[in-house]
Amino acid sequence: MADVVGRKGRVMIACVTFETIKIVDPIRFYAATKVHLISYIRDSNSERSRPYKEFYSQVCEMISDIDPNIQVVQHPDNSVSKFDLMLRTVLNIIEVEKSQDPKAEIYINTSAGSSEYTSAATIAAMMNPGTIPFSVNTRDYTIDLDGVRKAYYDNGVPVGLSKTVFDPRELPMYPIRMPDKKLVLALRVLDKLNRECPSKKISSSQMVDRLKRLDIWYRGTGEKTEKTSAKQNEAVYYHRDFVTKWEQEGWIEKDEYLDRNELTDKGRKIIETFHTLESV
Repeated sequence: MADVVGRKGRVMIACVTFETIKIVDPIRFYAATKVHLISYIRDSNSERSRPYKEFYSQVCEMISDIDPNIQVVQHPDNSVSKFDLMLRTVLNIIEVEKSQDPKAEIYINTSAGSSEYTSAATIAAMMNPGTIPFSVNTRDYTIDLDGVRKAYYDNGVPVGLSKTVFDPRELPMYPIRMPDKKLVLALRVLDKLNRECPSKKISSSQMVDRLKRLDIWYRGTGEKTEKTSAKQNEAVYYHRDFVTKWEQEGWIEKDEYLDRNELTDKGRKIIETFHTLESV
């Protein structure tokens, strides 16, 4: 993973169970100066807790090798498998960091740790605009095919790491706002028209006519309007109901050269993710 130099004042949150590189390399990549490590502590004196302690110690040692001045804050927890407790822990870390520095850049590593931590960390990031969740994919593994068969098979039968499990435990539900359907579909219309006319500005009347035909328009019916005053009003409504909201969400930005609105990376992710069964 490439180094990113010259960046200071960045906070990272991660969970340590049985990974090292997935935690440490992003710290180097983002040049983090402070790292919150949620670590699993079952029983500090038991033999079963030794691997967790050894992995945590190794991560800390590798962080020190990057820069001994990186501040490491340990959050020992014997409940990394409990979603609600992981959500509380991550939210508390974010709250404290933001109270100390409202402009803090907070990166949340969702690639390592328990599945409950990963889910909770992702939701915590969504609840806190400005925090940045990220993941890293494995390039090379530490075990070969024979090692996989030894670790994940039982007498030649694929089983996985788990041999027995507890009863299912339902996750608590937290409301997360789904992007407004008409805003998303209208944004897809804008993107389509931009691609159809790559060097021209898309006029308000073009957008309004297309939105009306597709029944995405918020006001009135799909009837075409000819009166100038009515068209001017519709242009105002289009900017008020769509353009302004797209700007507030960070879904569009102004292309000064073409004098038109273009989708941002965030806006493109929105139209690629939500309400994709609807055609425009």
